Amino acid sequence: MEKSGRPDLSGMIEELNYRVDFKVKSLHPGKWPSMGRQGGGYSFDRFERLSNFPDFRKIDFLATSRNPLANEPLVRVNKPVARIDLVMLADLSLSLSCGFSEPKLFQIAKLATLFGHTAYRFGDRFGFIAFDNKLLREFYYPPVRSANIGLQIGRALLDFQPNAPSTKLSIKDVEQFLPLKKSFVLLVSDFYLDPQSLGTILERVARHRVVPIILRHERERQWPRGLFGALRLKDSENAASRTVFFSSGIINDFERKSKQNEEEIRQIFHSHSVEPIILDEVTPDRLLEALDRSYG
Repeated sequence: MEKSGRPDLSGMIEELNYRVDFKVKSLHPGKWPSMGRQGGGYSFDRFERLSNFPDFRKIDFLATSRNPLANEPLVRVNKPVARIDLVMLADLSLSLSCGFSEPKLFQIAKLATLFGHTAYRFGDRFGFIAFDNKLLREFYYPPVRSANIGLQIGRALLDFQPNAPSTKLSIKDVEQFLPLKKSFVLLVSDFYLDPQSLGTILERVARHRVVPIILRHERERQWPRGLFGALRLKDSENAASRTVFFSSGIINDFERKSKQNEEEIRQIFHSHSVEPIILDEVTPDRLLEALDRSYG
């Protein structure tokens, strides 16, 4: 942690191992299985006649000599691979300025740094789209392949001050900035959204491979034991405050509603064949473990 209390994002410059479980439609060489007929991958796919794939550099003389029916040279065709666009769609509304050990906004900065660096290492392009109740154009970064784009976005996020709620977001304002081709989309928020709005968002981004990352601390679902009495609370979205007397009954009701809200969100994601990741703090190890679980 830096002296200012902000995280040291240089510690997030590590390589994750995200996976793409669909064939990429792209002419640009990369790491992932492609819909093309041939590509620059390292894994052997099949033999083809030279007339079908006229590349003299790939003639396999041994395979040709072993095939008496071949009336022309055979060439080795490797599995086609291509790059993808990895886009982070991030909620920067007022509730993301809150947190416990540090604001959730700082966790988003860590995610941008991690995935930006990993995308570059994998040969992919990284983009970033932010919103509160509207698109935040100062945080719109079209997909590019850059070694420093994630760190650049992360540092800008550390200086950002959220000032609007997310409850009135129109997904149409954001959808038009996503790539037209199928991409890997990280949907990051604490997801204190109306369930119907969340369902609409998932419908609009259904053509992409979506991985939701829910930023919620354990205290948002379980009240600290032994903490009773009158407490002054402030709503993170509308800044309204009030004093609430917390009895055991109110605490039980709070925990029940929190679990109910989380289960509703999970059901909405599952209804769209999406498995969410829940994190309270972003570290490379935790994120890698969560990503592996999300693939089943």
